[in-house]
Amino acid sequence: EIHGDSIAAYLAFMAIRLFELHRILKPTGSLYLHCDHTASSYLRQLLDGVFGKDNFRNEIVWCYSSQSQATRWYPKKHDTLFWYSKGDEWVFNAGDIRIPYSKPLARHGKTWKSGDDAEREALTARGKIPEDWWDIPMLNSMAKERTGYPNQKPVALAERIIKASANPGDVALDCFAGCAYTALAAEKLGRRWTACDINPRAWTVFKRQFSKGGDLPKLTCNDETTGQQVMGSEPTVTLHGPAELPRRTTGGGVEVKPLRTDNRRHAEPKRQRPAWDKPLLESKEMLSLLLQFSNGRAWRCGFYSENADGGLALGNYELDHIIPKSVGGEDDIVNRAPLCPEHNGLKSDKNITLQELRTLVAERGEFKPGITSLALPRLDAAYAYALQVRREAYQRKYGKPLGL
Repeated sequence: EIHGDSIAAYLAFMAIRLFELHRILKPTGSLYLHCDHTASSYLRQLLDGVFGKDNFRNEIVWCYSSQSQATRWYPKKHDTLFWYSKGDEWVFNAGDIRIPYSKPLARHGKTWKSGDDAEREALTARGKIPEDWWDIPMLNSMAKERTGYPNQKPVALAERIIKASANPGDVALDCFAGCAYTALAAEKLGRRWTACDINPRAWTVFKRQFSKGGDLPKLTCNDETTGQQVMGSEPTVTLHGPAELPRRTTGGGVEVKPLRTDNRRHAEPKRQRPAWDKPLLESKEMLSLLLQFSNGRAWRCGFYSENADGGLALGNYELDHIIPKSVGGEDDIVNRAPLCPEHNGLKSDKNITLQELRTLVAERGEFKPGITSLALPRLDAAYAYALQVRREAYQRKYGKPLGL
Protein backbone atom coordinates (compact mmCIF):
# COMPACT_ATOMS: atom_id res chain seq x y z
CA GLU A 1 0.00 0.00 0.00
CA ILE A 2 2.90 2.38 0.71
CA HIS A 3 4.60 2.18 -2.67
CA GLY A 4 3.82 0.81 -6.10
CA ASP A 5 5.53 -1.68 -8.35
CA SER A 6 7.86 0.92 -9.84
CA ILE A 7 9.39 1.86 -6.47
CA ALA A 8 9.65 -1.80 -5.42
CA ALA A 9 11.47 -2.64 -8.65
CA TYR A 10 13.77 0.38 -8.24
CA LEU A 11 14.70 -0.62 -4.67
CA ALA A 12 15.45 -4.19 -5.78
CA PHE A 13 17.65 -2.74 -8.54
CA MET A 14 19.46 -0.44 -6.07
CA ALA A 15 19.87 -3.05 -3.33
CA ILE A 16 22.01 -5.30 -5.54
CA ARG A 17 24.26 -2.40 -6.50
CA LEU A 18 24.60 -1.08 -2.93
CA PHE A 19 25.62 -4.53 -1.64
CA GLU A 20 28.34 -4.69 -4.31
CA LEU A 21 29.49 -1.11 -3.69
CA HIS A 22 29.77 -1.84 0.03
CA ARG A 23 31.79 -4.99 -0.74
CA ILE A 24 34.39 -3.26 -2.92
CA LEU A 25 34.68 -0.10 -0.80
CA LYS A 26 37.94 0.08 1.12
CA PRO A 27 37.73 0.17 4.96
CA THR A 28 38.14 3.96 5.15
CA GLY A 29 35.99 4.67 2.09
CA SER A 30 32.73 6.60 1.83
CA LEU A 31 29.60 6.33 -0.30
CA TYR A 32 27.51 9.33 -1.30
CA LEU A 33 24.08 8.62 -2.77
CA HIS A 34 22.16 11.41 -4.54
CA CYS A 35 18.37 11.30 -4.77
CA ASP A 36 15.30 13.54 -4.79
CA HIS A 37 12.11 13.40 -2.74
CA THR A 38 10.65 10.61 -4.89
CA ALA A 39 12.62 7.81 -3.19
CA SER A 40 14.77 9.41 -0.47
CA SER A 41 12.85 7.94 2.48
CA TYR A 42 13.04 4.40 1.03
CA LEU A 43 16.72 4.69 0.13
CA ARG A 44 17.67 5.85 3.64
CA GLN A 45 16.24 2.63 5.08
CA LEU A 46 17.96 0.54 2.42
CA LEU A 47 21.32 2.22 3.13
CA ASP A 48 20.90 1.65 6.88
CA GLY A 49 20.38 -2.02 6.13
CA VAL A 50 23.44 -2.36 3.88
CA PHE A 51 25.96 -0.07 5.63
CA GLY A 52 24.56 -0.16 9.18
CA LYS A 53 22.82 2.81 10.75
CA ASP A 54 25.88 3.52 12.91
CA ASN A 55 27.85 4.29 9.74
CA PHE A 56 25.47 7.05 8.67
CA ARG A 57 27.43 10.31 8.66
CA ASN A 58 25.26 13.05 7.15
CA GLU A 59 22.09 13.82 5.29
CA ILE A 60 23.17 16.72 3.08
CA VAL A 61 20.56 18.96 1.52
CA TRP A 62 21.69 20.34 -1.84
CA CYS A 63 19.77 23.58 -2.37
CA TYR A 64 19.42 25.50 -5.61
CA SER A 65 17.24 28.25 -7.04
CA SER A 66 15.44 28.66 -10.34
CA GLN A 67 12.17 30.03 -11.62
CA SER A 68 9.05 28.24 -10.46
CA GLN A 69 5.40 28.35 -11.44
CA ALA A 70 4.23 26.24 -8.50
CA THR A 71 1.04 27.66 -6.97
CA ARG A 72 -0.34 24.70 -5.02
CA TRP A 73 2.77 23.72 -3.01
CA TYR A 74 6.17 25.10 -2.00
CA PRO A 75 8.56 24.98 -4.99
CA LYS A 76 10.73 21.87 -4.78
CA LYS A 77 14.29 23.23 -4.86
CA HIS A 78 16.52 20.71 -3.14
CA ASP A 79 17.91 17.21 -3.56
CA THR A 80 19.40 14.93 -0.90
CA LEU A 81 22.85 13.38 -0.51
CA PHE A 82 23.21 10.50 1.97
CA TRP A 83 26.79 10.02 3.19
CA TYR A 84 27.80 6.68 4.73
CA SER A 85 31.24 5.40 5.69
CA LYS A 86 32.14 1.73 5.54
CA GLY A 87 33.47 1.65 9.10
CA ASP A 88 34.55 3.64 12.16
CA GLU A 89 37.46 5.34 10.36
CA TRP A 90 36.93 7.53 7.31
CA VAL A 91 38.55 10.32 5.34
CA PHE A 92 37.29 13.85 5.93
CA ASN A 93 39.54 16.63 4.65
CA ALA A 94 37.80 19.53 6.37
CA GLY A 95 40.53 22.00 5.50
CA ASP A 96 40.09 21.40 1.76
CA ILE A 97 36.40 22.29 1.61
CA ARG A 98 36.19 25.44 3.71
CA ILE A 99 34.02 28.21 2.26
CA PRO A 100 33.91 31.94 3.06
CA TYR A 101 31.72 33.21 5.86
CA SER A 102 28.69 35.05 4.53
CA LYS A 103 29.77 38.00 6.73
CA PRO A 104 33.10 38.84 8.40
CA LEU A 105 33.25 37.52 11.97
CA ALA A 106 31.73 40.13 14.25
CA ARG A 107 33.03 41.06 17.67
CA HIS A 108 30.03 39.58 19.46
CA GLY A 109 29.95 35.89 20.29
CA LYS A 110 33.33 36.06 21.98
CA THR A 111 35.04 38.39 24.43
CA TRP A 112 37.58 39.97 22.12
CA LYS A 113 40.67 41.55 23.63
CA SER A 114 42.94 44.21 22.25
CA GLY A 115 45.00 42.81 19.42
CA ASP A 116 42.41 40.16 18.51
CA ASP A 117 41.51 41.85 15.24
CA ALA A 118 44.26 39.92 13.46
CA GLU A 119 42.89 36.63 14.83
CA ARG A 120 39.38 37.51 13.68
CA GLU A 121 40.64 38.43 10.22
CA ALA A 122 42.61 35.16 10.02
CA LEU A 123 39.49 33.16 10.93
CA THR A 124 37.46 35.07 8.35
CA ALA A 125 40.05 34.36 5.66
CA ARG A 126 40.26 30.71 6.66
CA GLY A 127 36.53 30.24 6.16
CA LYS A 128 34.22 27.64 7.64
CA ILE A 129 33.39 23.99 7.06
CA PRO A 130 30.15 23.85 5.04
CA GLU A 131 27.04 22.95 7.00
CA ASP A 132 24.88 20.05 5.89
CA TRP A 133 22.99 22.25 3.41
CA TRP A 134 24.90 23.17 0.28
CA ASP A 135 24.01 26.17 -1.84
CA ILE A 136 25.50 25.02 -5.16
CA PRO A 137 23.73 26.41 -8.28
CA MET A 138 21.96 24.03 -10.62
CA LEU A 139 23.22 24.23 -14.21
CA ASN A 140 21.13 26.61 -16.28
CA SER A 141 20.14 25.84 -19.86
CA MET A 142 22.95 28.01 -21.30
CA ALA A 143 25.79 26.71 -19.09
CA LYS A 144 28.94 25.63 -20.93
CA GLU A 145 28.95 22.49 -18.79
CA ARG A 146 25.58 21.39 -20.17
CA THR A 147 25.54 18.10 -22.10
CA GLY A 148 21.81 17.53 -22.54
CA TYR A 149 22.14 14.36 -20.45
CA PRO A 150 19.13 13.79 -18.15
CA ASN A 151 19.55 14.84 -14.52
CA GLN A 152 23.00 16.31 -15.11
CA LYS A 153 24.67 17.56 -11.93
CA PRO A 154 27.32 20.31 -11.67
CA VAL A 155 30.99 19.40 -11.43
CA ALA A 156 31.23 21.68 -8.37
CA LEU A 157 29.04 19.24 -6.45
CA ALA A 158 31.36 16.31 -7.14
CA GLU A 159 34.43 18.44 -6.42
CA ARG A 160 33.29 19.15 -2.87
CA ILE A 161 32.52 15.48 -2.22
CA ILE A 162 35.83 14.25 -3.64
CA LYS A 163 37.93 16.89 -1.85
CA ALA A 164 36.30 15.95 1.45
CA SER A 165 36.33 12.17 1.25
CA ALA A 166 39.20 11.14 -1.05
CA ASN A 167 42.93 11.86 -0.80
CA PRO A 168 45.14 12.48 -3.87
CA GLY A 169 45.71 9.15 -5.62
CA ASP A 170 42.53 7.57 -4.22
CA VAL A 171 39.91 6.16 -6.58
CA ALA A 172 36.49 7.73 -7.12
CA LEU A 173 33.92 5.32 -8.57
CA ASP A 174 30.69 6.48 -10.20
CA CYS A 175 28.51 3.60 -11.39
CA PHE A 176 25.78 5.93 -12.73
CA ALA A 177 28.24 8.08 -14.61
CA GLY A 178 26.37 9.23 -17.71
CA CYS A 179 26.90 12.99 -17.38
CA ALA A 180 30.64 12.58 -16.55
CA TYR A 181 30.62 15.08 -13.67
CA THR A 182 32.34 12.78 -11.15
CA ALA A 183 35.09 11.77 -13.57
CA LEU A 184 35.74 15.41 -14.54
CA ALA A 185 36.00 16.48 -10.91
CA ALA A 186 38.30 13.57 -10.02
CA GLU A 187 40.57 14.25 -12.99
CA LYS A 188 40.90 17.93 -12.08
CA LEU A 189 41.64 17.10 -8.43
CA GLY A 190 44.32 14.48 -9.09
CA ARG A 191 42.28 11.46 -8.04
CA ARG A 192 42.02 8.27 -10.04
CA TRP A 193 38.55 7.39 -11.26
CA THR A 194 36.42 4.62 -12.68
CA ALA A 195 33.10 5.31 -14.37
CA CYS A 196 30.45 3.05 -15.85
CA ASP A 197 26.96 3.49 -17.22
CA ILE A 198 24.40 1.26 -18.90
CA ASN A 199 23.60 3.88 -21.57
CA PRO A 200 25.98 3.76 -24.60
CA ARG A 201 25.28 7.48 -25.11
CA ALA A 202 27.38 8.14 -22.00
CA TRP A 203 30.56 7.46 -24.00
CA THR A 204 29.74 10.31 -26.38
CA VAL A 205 29.15 12.63 -23.42
CA PHE A 206 32.46 11.63 -21.81
CA LYS A 207 34.41 12.27 -25.03
CA ARG A 208 32.80 15.67 -25.48
CA GLN A 209 33.37 16.76 -21.88
CA PHE A 210 37.00 15.65 -21.86
CA SER A 211 37.73 17.36 -25.18
CA LYS A 212 36.98 20.88 -23.92
CA GLY A 213 40.64 21.66 -23.37
CA GLY A 214 42.68 22.65 -20.35
CA ASP A 215 44.63 19.89 -18.64
CA LEU A 216 42.06 17.20 -19.35
CA PRO A 217 43.30 14.15 -21.25
CA LYS A 218 41.75 12.90 -24.48
CA LEU A 219 39.76 9.74 -23.87
CA THR A 220 40.30 6.69 -26.06
CA CYS A 221 38.51 3.38 -26.24
CA ASN A 222 40.52 0.16 -25.92
CA ASP A 223 39.39 -3.35 -26.79
CA GLU A 224 38.86 -5.18 -23.48
CA THR A 225 40.45 -8.37 -24.85
CA THR A 226 43.55 -7.09 -26.65
CA GLY A 227 44.01 -3.76 -24.89
CA GLN A 228 44.50 -2.10 -28.28
CA GLN A 229 42.87 1.24 -29.02
CA VAL A 230 39.73 0.99 -31.12
CA MET A 231 40.10 3.14 -34.23
CA GLY A 232 37.28 5.43 -35.25
CA SER A 233 35.02 7.73 -33.33
CA GLU A 234 32.90 5.18 -31.49
CA PRO A 235 33.76 2.22 -29.25
CA THR A 236 32.59 -1.34 -29.55
CA VAL A 237 29.78 -1.61 -27.00
CA THR A 238 28.58 -4.91 -25.54
CA LEU A 239 24.98 -4.85 -24.32
CA HIS A 240 23.62 -7.38 -21.82
CA GLY A 241 19.98 -8.38 -22.06
CA PRO A 242 17.56 -8.00 -19.12
CA ALA A 243 17.70 -11.72 -18.29
CA GLU A 244 21.49 -11.73 -17.81
CA LEU A 245 23.45 -11.05 -14.64
CA PRO A 246 27.17 -10.27 -14.21
CA ARG A 247 29.46 -13.17 -13.33
CA ARG A 248 29.58 -13.90 -9.61
CA THR A 249 32.56 -12.17 -7.99
CA THR A 250 32.62 -13.88 -4.58
CA GLY A 251 33.26 -17.47 -5.72
CA GLY A 252 31.20 -20.49 -4.79
CA GLY A 253 28.99 -22.76 -6.82
CA VAL A 254 25.66 -21.09 -6.17
CA GLU A 255 23.38 -21.06 -9.19
CA VAL A 256 22.42 -17.51 -10.13
CA LYS A 257 19.04 -17.23 -11.82
CA PRO A 258 17.87 -14.27 -13.88
CA LEU A 259 16.33 -11.50 -11.80
CA ARG A 260 12.67 -10.64 -12.44
CA THR A 261 11.38 -7.55 -10.70
CA ASP A 262 7.74 -8.21 -11.54
CA ASN A 263 6.73 -11.78 -12.40
CA ARG A 264 3.26 -10.72 -13.49
CA ARG A 265 4.75 -9.21 -16.63
CA HIS A 266 6.07 -12.64 -17.65
CA ALA A 267 3.08 -14.81 -16.70
CA GLU A 268 1.69 -14.93 -20.23
CA PRO A 269 3.32 -14.77 -23.69
CA LYS A 270 3.13 -11.33 -25.21
CA ARG A 271 0.20 -11.10 -27.60
CA GLN A 272 0.70 -9.75 -31.10
CA ARG A 273 -1.18 -6.53 -31.68
CA PRO A 274 -3.96 -7.06 -34.26
CA ALA A 275 -3.57 -5.20 -37.55
CA TRP A 276 -6.56 -2.96 -36.86
CA ASP A 277 -5.02 -1.79 -33.57
CA LYS A 278 -1.68 -0.71 -35.00
CA PRO A 279 -0.84 3.02 -35.31
CA LEU A 280 -2.17 4.49 -38.54
CA LEU A 281 0.89 6.73 -38.96
CA GLU A 282 4.63 6.11 -38.79
CA SER A 283 6.50 7.81 -35.94
CA LYS A 284 8.29 10.24 -38.26
CA GLU A 285 4.99 11.31 -39.83
CA MET A 286 3.42 11.79 -36.40
CA LEU A 287 6.37 13.93 -35.32
CA SER A 288 6.15 16.11 -38.42
CA LEU A 289 2.39 16.67 -38.08
CA LEU A 290 2.56 17.47 -34.36
CA LEU A 291 5.40 19.96 -34.92
CA GLN A 292 3.31 21.65 -37.59
CA PHE A 293 0.61 22.13 -34.95
CA SER A 294 3.10 23.84 -32.58
CA ASN A 295 5.01 25.80 -35.27
CA GLY A 296 8.13 23.72 -34.76
CA ARG A 297 8.29 24.16 -30.98
CA ALA A 298 8.82 21.20 -28.65
CA TRP A 299 5.82 20.84 -26.36
CA ARG A 300 7.69 21.08 -23.08
CA CYS A 301 10.25 23.91 -23.28
CA GLY A 302 9.87 25.60 -26.67
CA PHE A 303 12.98 23.98 -28.18
CA TYR A 304 13.28 24.78 -31.91
CA SER A 305 15.69 23.33 -34.47
CA GLU A 306 15.98 23.86 -38.20
CA ASN A 307 18.40 22.55 -40.81
CA ALA A 308 20.55 24.50 -43.28
CA ASP A 309 17.66 24.72 -45.77
CA GLY A 310 15.41 26.40 -43.21
CA GLY A 311 13.21 23.35 -42.68
CA LEU A 312 12.63 21.61 -39.36
CA ALA A 313 15.46 19.28 -38.33
CA LEU A 314 13.22 16.39 -37.30
CA GLY A 315 16.18 14.32 -36.17
CA ASN A 316 16.77 16.76 -33.30
CA TYR A 317 13.33 16.12 -31.75
CA GLU A 318 12.05 13.01 -30.00
CA LEU A 319 8.49 11.66 -29.95
CA ASP A 320 7.13 10.43 -26.63
CA HIS A 321 3.83 9.45 -25.06
CA ILE A 322 1.73 12.04 -23.25
CA ILE A 323 0.57 9.31 -20.86
CA PRO A 324 3.24 6.55 -20.51
CA LYS A 325 2.44 3.24 -22.17
CA SER A 326 3.31 1.54 -18.87
CA VAL A 327 0.15 2.97 -17.34
CA GLY A 328 -2.10 2.33 -20.33
CA GLY A 329 -1.34 5.23 -22.67
CA GLU A 330 -2.16 4.78 -26.37
CA ASP A 331 0.55 4.30 -28.97
CA ASP A 332 -1.12 6.50 -31.59
CA ILE A 333 -0.90 10.19 -32.46
CA VAL A 334 -3.57 11.26 -29.94
CA ASN A 335 -1.13 10.32 -27.15
CA ARG A 336 2.13 11.58 -28.64
CA ALA A 337 4.15 14.79 -28.13
CA PRO A 338 7.37 16.15 -29.67
CA LEU A 339 10.01 16.90 -27.03
CA CYS A 340 13.64 17.96 -26.96
CA PRO A 341 16.03 15.07 -26.15
CA GLU A 342 16.89 16.43 -22.70
CA HIS A 343 13.32 16.63 -21.45
CA ASN A 344 12.30 13.41 -23.16
CA GLY A 345 15.09 11.71 -21.23
CA LEU A 346 13.88 13.29 -17.99
CA LYS A 347 10.30 12.18 -18.66
CA SER A 348 11.35 8.61 -19.45
CA ASP A 349 13.67 8.47 -16.46
CA LYS A 350 10.89 9.42 -14.05
CA ASN A 351 8.11 7.58 -15.98
CA ILE A 352 5.71 10.52 -15.66
CA THR A 353 2.98 12.06 -17.79
CA LEU A 354 3.60 15.10 -19.97
CA GLN A 355 1.55 17.23 -17.58
CA GLU A 356 3.76 16.16 -14.66
CA LEU A 357 6.83 16.87 -16.78
CA ARG A 358 5.48 20.35 -17.52
CA THR A 359 5.16 21.06 -13.81
CA LEU A 360 8.66 19.75 -13.09
CA VAL A 361 10.39 21.67 -15.86
CA ALA A 362 8.45 24.86 -15.08
CA GLU A 363 9.74 24.65 -11.51
CA ARG A 364 13.28 24.38 -12.84
CA GLY A 365 12.79 27.34 -15.18
CA GLU A 366 14.11 25.43 -18.20
CA PHE A 367 12.16 27.20 -20.93
CA LYS A 368 14.05 28.26 -24.03
CA PRO A 369 14.75 32.02 -24.32
CA GLY A 370 11.61 34.02 -25.06
CA ILE A 371 9.28 31.11 -24.26
CA THR A 372 6.78 30.90 -21.40
CA SER A 373 4.27 28.23 -20.46
CA LEU A 374 1.59 30.24 -22.28
CA ALA A 375 3.41 29.66 -25.59
CA LEU A 376 3.19 25.87 -25.25
CA PRO A 377 0.30 23.95 -26.86
CA ARG A 378 -2.76 23.30 -24.71
CA LEU A 379 -3.14 19.56 -24.39
CA ASP A 380 -6.90 19.62 -25.00
CA ALA A 381 -6.40 21.54 -28.27
CA ALA A 382 -3.55 19.21 -29.24
CA TYR A 383 -5.78 16.18 -28.59
CA ALA A 384 -8.54 17.59 -30.81
CA TYR A 385 -6.02 18.23 -33.60
CA ALA A 386 -4.48 14.75 -33.29
CA LEU A 387 -7.91 13.13 -33.28
CA GLN A 388 -8.79 14.86 -36.55
CA VAL A 389 -5.46 13.74 -38.07
CA ARG A 390 -6.21 10.16 -37.02
CA ARG A 391 -9.70 10.30 -38.53
CA GLU A 392 -8.28 11.51 -41.85
CA ALA A 393 -5.60 8.79 -41.82
CA TYR A 394 -8.24 6.12 -41.11
CA GLN A 395 -10.40 7.40 -43.97
CA ARG A 396 -7.45 7.23 -46.37
CA LYS A 397 -6.43 3.75 -45.30
CA TYR A 398 -9.83 2.02 -45.01
CA GLY A 399 -12.06 4.21 -47.17
CA LYS A 400 -14.66 4.74 -44.47
CA PRO A 401 -15.08 7.07 -41.48
CA LEU A 402 -13.50 6.15 -38.16
CA GLY A 403 -15.99 4.48 -35.82
CA LEU A 404 -18.24 2.82 -38.45
